[in-house]
Amino acid sequence: MLNIKNIKIKLKKHKLSKIISLNYFFAFILTVFSFFSLYQFKPMMPVYYFYIISLLGFIFVIIKKTKLYFTPSILIGIIFIFYVLSTLLFQETDWKNVIHTAAACSYFVIGVNLLRLLNKNQVCTVSKSLLILSLLYISAETYWRLTNPTMSRLNDTDISTVNEDIRFYAFKINSFIALDSNFVSIMTASITTFAFYMYRHIEKNFIFISSFYWGVILTFLTLSRAVIACLIISGIVLYFWSLYKENISLLVKNLKIKLSVFIFSSIGILILLIGLILGSIYFESDGSFLTKIELLQGTFNYIQKASLSKLFLGVGSINENIVKNLDSGAHNIISTYLLWYGLTGLILISTFWFLIFKETKTKAKIILLPIILSGFSLTNPGCHIFYAVLSLIYYFENLLPKIEKLKELKCQKSL
Repeated sequence: MLNIKNIKIKLKKHKLSKIISLNYFFAFILTVFSFFSLYQFKPMMPVYYFYIISLLGFIFVIIKKTKLYFTPSILIGIIFIFYVLSTLLFQETDWKNVIHTAAACSYFVIGVNLLRLLNKNQVCTVSKSLLILSLLYISAETYWRLTNPTMSRLNDTDISTVNEDIRFYAFKINSFIALDSNFVSIMTASITTFAFYMYRHIEKNFIFISSFYWGVILTFLTLSRAVIACLIISGIVLYFWSLYKENISLLVKNLKIKLSVFIFSSIGILILLIGLILGSIYFESDGSFLTKIELLQGTFNYIQKASLSKLFLGVGSINENIVKNLDSGAHNIISTYLLWYGLTGLILISTFWFLIFKETKTKAKIILLPIILSGFSLTNPGCHIFYAVLSLIYYFENLLPKIEKLKELKCQKSL
């Protein structure tokens, strides 16, 4: 006589294994191809073809599974996505900017939900594939951009006739991935820091460490001074953070180490002051730096003059709105979110990042810190790979411990 209970259990396991296979497929194409941007590609960038397939697959899996995985970060992320999409109804917006921003954030929400049923080996495979393919793609972009300098986007095709201060940009603006290499540098910074995270915290693997060094080289070749500087500063800050956490008891007890820290800190402050003095001499003639100062001044003036509705809801995600209200371009993370989506949007996105930071046991800082720091000079609200990488870190730091604990409990019950 057939055991009906055993048959039901087997059918349930078979159904679950099919869902896991689907999750793996959709998580793979969503995450691995999150780098696949092509500037001005018609009718839409290749990344969105993979995104739509993954989104439809995600909806199908949720219907079959009948449960959406919720955490505070995911909840705030969903609220932010719907808020951004709602601006299409009550504001004069550029729908492309709205879609880029909403889709990028949804990479985290969808990614976490697709990854949650996968095992560690599967997610490591996704991570390795993402690193290898994205670095190969950006390497091709770097080779093309540096071997084909052009000033065509600045209405001048002859580099030799351009002022030396501007000629530098001929090697930045000829990117086929984004508007210019500044946006590419945000991608390389996300990839580089993620590779380092994987090597340091998950697996001492050749692919991860080589991807880190490869990413560092590509970041420098973007010629984006802001991101390069922020990557270096973040590295120093995170190093001392880890040093402090690991040796806090030793620092308290050992007077010699305390004295050494004091001496090295004093030397560091002295070097920083010298750097600031030398930097101020350079920045006095640097148009890019002066633009950032003007942007901050414009943001403060806007806050003082804007009506309550504009201050809280924004003026719409049209780039011209920033130029019109701030007399400057959109090169600041605060001004972009404040102008496009108001204080409401700025608070929501800040809360979203903070909750990711908290729910990953602060491990997400390795990516959040350099990207947010560089955001004070430039920003890309539609950086898909940034949120895809955050979803992977979330899996390793939040979901994987829960999965392993559940397996352990099942083993104990079986005994």
